[in-house]
Amino acid sequence: MINDTSLQKLSKLLTQLGRRLELASLRFNDIEWLADGCALILLRRSKTDQQRRGKWIHVTTATSTALRTWVTAAHISNGLVF
Repeated sequence: MINDTSLQKLSKLLTQLGRRLELASLRFNDIEWLADGCALILLRRSKTDQQRRGKWIHVTTATSTALRTWVTAAHISNGLVF
């Protein structure tokens, strides 16, 4: 279930990624769930990535949990997350 706390953590994810376009282009397969509860997110494109190599961003356990809650509640298993 998505509650206010989960939404706040998702909002924090947006802040970590820096730009709405980066968050809006996030695909389920761009998320690597780590055993410690954290996650890595692949930013495929970024304003500062002129060579378009992509960049892995580490997100905290709290943010990762909120993201996992979101994809579970929305029944997302592939494609765009948002």
